[in-house]
Amino acid sequence: MRHTLTILVLQMMFSASTPAVADTIDSVLRPRTDLARMLLAQGAMNSPTLNALIARLEQSDLIVYIDVDAFRVGHLQGALTLMGHSGGRRYVRISLDAHNDRRSLLAWLGHELQHAVELADHPEITSNDLLAAYYGNHAMIGAADRYESTAAIAMRIRIAKELSVRH
Repeated sequence: MRHTLTILVLQMMFSASTPAVADTIDSVLRPRTDLARMLLAQGAMNSPTLNALIARLEQSDLIVYIDVDAFRVGHLQGALTLMGHSGGRRYVRISLDAHNDRRSLLAWLGHELQHAVELADHPEITSNDLLAAYYGNHAMIGAADRYESTAAIAMRIRIAKELSVRH
């Protein structure tokens, strides 16, 4: 019995094709809906670029909650919000506009994950004021208090191309 249980546990450990999207409390990526969970898994499987972003974030101090919401704020397709920090972790929320099709949602997920990587690369950013100051100095400034980076735009385009080739 013990031998069978050990084999079963080992099979489960080695059969996971994308451990970066494990749906556990240990993962820094925490999809909050079935749709967000499916997008994360499909993205990791079908886009090497998105999978690399996931792997980078798994090595960071961030905890990233991912939501797909039916929101319409101007032309906003996604957003990253720094929610706070505690215990050596920073907490962020990625929101994606549910009105998009699956391929667009995956591309926008990569776009917002790139913003999370930008945040991960700067552990000194622990508040929205510091985040706004960072993007004010290092990014293209969007309308009102919305900020954009060329890296996130490039990621969205690259992931969209990868997904187009695979479908």
